[in-house]
Formats: sequence, structure tokens, C-alpha cells
Amino acid sequence: MRHIETSAEVRTAAEPVRFMTQSDIRDLKDGAARNDSGKLRLCLHRELDDPVHEMCIVHLAHVFVPPHKHIGREESFLVIEGRALLVLFDTAGNPDVVQEVGNYASGLPFYCRIPENTYHCLHFLSEAFVFHEVTQGPFLPESSAFAPFAPPPDSSEAINTFRAFLASLKEVR
Repeated sequence: MRHIETSAEVRTAAEPVRFMTQSDIRDLKDGAARNDSGKLRLCLHRELDDPVHEMCIVHLAHVFVPPHKHIGREESFLVIEGRALLVLFDTAGNPDVVQEVGNYASGLPFYCRIPENTYHCLHFLSEAFVFHEVTQGPFLPESSAFAPFAPPPDSSEAINTFRAFLASLKEVR
């Protein structure tokens, strides 16, 4: 699929009709591997202010996405490749839902719709996790909020401790 590189972590589809192929997924995974962040997304919507945002997203195993919520917005995702642990939290930081997810062939849940204002995060269990995400537009940075119980973004020690906590949830389930 032809695309425009918006930034090192974001590409935007350049064609009015969008088809995703295995080759596109390989390209996204290769691009994520070249990024220090280990992330890459392909925006399938046209503009930042579109009412619906669709993205194909790749996160490599070392990526940490802190618990966060989307204020007044639901989001859904469909797993294309890989496995992850999805954790939904209450407002105090206690896990409410702990569910391993994977693609359709894995036999695991492969689709989830997350209610608005719900703290959540993914803990990646495979080398690469590829998913299709849909949420309400327009994109506004203030429509997402990191959880007060999330580790500070500049503390690798606190992040590693939190990741170990997430990994232990998988073992307890």
C-alpha cells in the first residue's frame, strides 16, 4: 500500500481505497524494528479530524504502553498477529480484567471493545504484536490520560517493576 511518512512512528495511507496485504504487515514490522521506539502505525483514515480513526499498529515486545484511558471515547482492536496480555484496571489501579489475546488462529480472544474512561494497557508476549484499532476522531492529545498509578515514563526501574507485575498476572490467571 502506498503511504506517506508523517513521522518515524506514523504513516498515512495515500490511496482512497485501502487494502492491507501480508506484504504491508511485513513492511510495518520491518519499520517498527528500525525505530528505536519499536512502534509503527499506519493510519487508514484520511485526516486527523476524521470522525472515525482506523489504524494498523505494530508494537515490538520491548514496547511499554503505560496504563491509560480515553476520555469519552471507546476503542476497539482486532489482533492480526502475535499475543499480548490485555489488562483493564479500576481507578485505584487494581486489575479488573486480565485476558490474553491473540489472532483468530490462536484460539484466544482476538477482538475487544474497551469502554470509554477505562484504564487499560497491553503487555506484549510475542516478538511483534500487530493489531487493527478503531476509535473516535478527531485525534486530540487531551482526550487520553495516563493512569495516576502508571510508572513514571523516565524511570526504567519503575517500568520494569510494573512490567514484571503485568507478567505475573498472566501466571496467576
